[in-house]
Amino acid sequence: MKKTALFLNQWVYILGFAFICINNSMYAQTSGTVTAGNWYRIASNSGNRANASFTLRDFIPGGGHSTLEFRAGISYNYQAGISFTLLNHNYYANPTFTKIRILEKDTYDPQYIEVYTARSGSVNFSIYDNLQTSGWDEIAWTPGSIPAGYTSREYDVNKLFVVGDYDDRFTVDRGGNVGIGVTGPSEKLQVDGKIYSSNGGFKFPDGTVQSTATIWTPVEEFGAVGNGITDDRIAIQQAINSGKQVSLSPNKTYLVKSTLIIGERKTLYIPASTTLLFDGDNATSTAIIVNDKSNLIGRGKVQSNRSGWDWNNAKIGIWARGVNIKVDIGWIEGFEYGIYLGGNFSVACSNFNIGCFTNCVINILIYPTEDNFVNQNYFHNDNIYLSWHTVQPDVWEHSCGIYMDWTGSNEPNSNTFSGTIEQYKIGILLAGAFNRLEGLRLEGCNTKIRIIGSETRCNNLFGEYDNATDWVGKIENLTGHNLEDVLQYYGIAGSTLVNNIAAEYYYTVSDSTLKENIQTVTGALNKILSLRGTSFKFKSAAKEGGNSSEETYGFIAQELKEVLPKLVIKRPVDSLYEINYDGVIPVLVEAFKEQHSIIENQQAEIDELKNKIKDVNGILKELNLTITDTFSLEENKATLFQNVPNPFNRQTEIRYFIPYSAGEAYILIFDMNGRYIRSINVEAKGESSIVIKENTFDPGMYIYTLVVDNKEVGTKRMVLTE
Repeated sequence: MKKTALFLNQWVYILGFAFICINNSMYAQTSGTVTAGNWYRIASNSGNRANASFTLRDFIPGGGHSTLEFRAGISYNYQAGISFTLLNHNYYANPTFTKIRILEKDTYDPQYIEVYTARSGSVNFSIYDNLQTSGWDEIAWTPGSIPAGYTSREYDVNKLFVVGDYDDRFTVDRGGNVGIGVTGPSEKLQVDGKIYSSNGGFKFPDGTVQSTATIWTPVEEFGAVGNGITDDRIAIQQAINSGKQVSLSPNKTYLVKSTLIIGERKTLYIPASTTLLFDGDNATSTAIIVNDKSNLIGRGKVQSNRSGWDWNNAKIGIWARGVNIKVDIGWIEGFEYGIYLGGNFSVACSNFNIGCFTNCVINILIYPTEDNFVNQNYFHNDNIYLSWHTVQPDVWEHSCGIYMDWTGSNEPNSNTFSGTIEQYKIGILLAGAFNRLEGLRLEGCNTKIRIIGSETRCNNLFGEYDNATDWVGKIENLTGHNLEDVLQYYGIAGSTLVNNIAAEYYYTVSDSTLKENIQTVTGALNKILSLRGTSFKFKSAAKEGGNSSEETYGFIAQELKEVLPKLVIKRPVDSLYEINYDGVIPVLVEAFKEQHSIIENQQAEIDELKNKIKDVNGILKELNLTITDTFSLEENKATLFQNVPNPFNRQTEIRYFIPYSAGEAYILIFDMNGRYIRSINVEAKGESSIVIKENTFDPGMYIYTLVVDNKEVGTKRMVLTE
């Protein structure tokens, strides 16, 4: 162990002037080595008064780098008077110091401070601002333990700030949550105890301010009983009509034998443990009607008392009629129609959040008539539960998670749906325009989506959770239009292989200020020449709902990955490859420029050859010469003659003589760079010739050689003009 101490109690002088006085605090640096998972004692007091600040540091390579600062005080082992304040704690990756404990016993017994270490290595601590004469004395990192008869007060210091005699008095965790009387707050402010507002009250997320002692008025004040037997409809209706914030009481069942109406700007609250039980055998068809700007909230249950469906006496759980409605409840159970929107009432800009639909034939029925509309509403449900379908399969044949249709002039428009639909005959009967199905889980449905209506168009399905192959044959398009015109769907089990996306323009952010390490693509032509463009058809499982027989064009991702790997990624959800087709464009541009440079160089060479040929023709014309060769053939000696005419632009004749006794013979043709062009077998012996036509070579100058019995006989030049 190593300990150094610095006492600062002097004036600092510069050029003879006193500038600052540092008080007589003691900065004691006590070093040691610790092992992870152990307690270490760092301070003691003889059983008197002690109050000081501590700074702990680690010097452990590869992480930690912890600095912990706290203040601890205790007097004569008086437990109720212990104070502890976590002032600061920073670290890298994982903290080294995670807990502090104060050990106390009887009045004059020694008192100790110990620290728990979560990492192994070198550490030190300092004690300063020892405010009592006795104070805390440092102990050089000796192994800690709780002596017999001692009590341990332990503090979790992996937080931002803690103050009090326990770490649950007041704490701020690293997520910014504040706890009062709570060790680990799970909300931004969590209090174990009463909160008092002397002025102003409390403001809630909806903007309302509550300044009175009672937020909710129980319906019992209006005569409701809540025993599940007495008809409480009249009492509850009177409570709603009073205009107060009305609540059913927890852990009760309220029977209503006819419809409850939540009028404009009225609210009914149903707690999570409470059931509103509707008499399904009464003459009325609806349990609750919610009107303009009204609220049905709480996580309780709206339930029909029937034990099965009656398709001839269908009941509605909640009928929404108006705008800015909020329905946020836990349960709707046992109705033919869970929620109904439409009829002779328009519904817009409303929110419906249901925890679970249980044994409803149709969860959400949207059916506006005449000039009414159902537009811009949001629907969500967490779960679906069906059990009656096994005993009433005839009714289940009509089942549908979300049913949309219309008979008036306005189709359902711009509504948003999310949540779960399982085990229904039809998951969604889709009609209307610009409706969004977001994150829906459609499992076990005979038909996932059935699309109807000649005016249905431009709907979207995003991020559906299911196996992509389970979609085969489970989208029915009965609109008479192409599927991509009525429904664009994306992200089925992570798949994006479906449908077309069309727009007049597409723009991608590509500003130079957002980029670094900008380089011109090199070797682009070779890269492009290594690619293979293909035509193909999608398999039906990958192109479900579209026309899998349509031929399209593109690359094979695995092949493109070998040439341009940065343009290919693998989706984590199903390990399928995807291509960034836009990324091919810059490579094509640079490849075109490379090819253009090659063409320009070749054109320059061709132009140079043309000029040379032109010069030769000029000389011949000026001399008025006809190139002919007359040779006296020596007996039995192979001979090659100059071609005639030369230069030529259509055809030329090459004459030769080969003895009859000679063996194999052929004429080799080369360009002026010595590059082999072709070979012509010579069959005829004696004096004969071959004809070269202009379409055999490109314009230019060539060399031809006669070879007989593997020996060169002679070599000549010929010129082909344009």
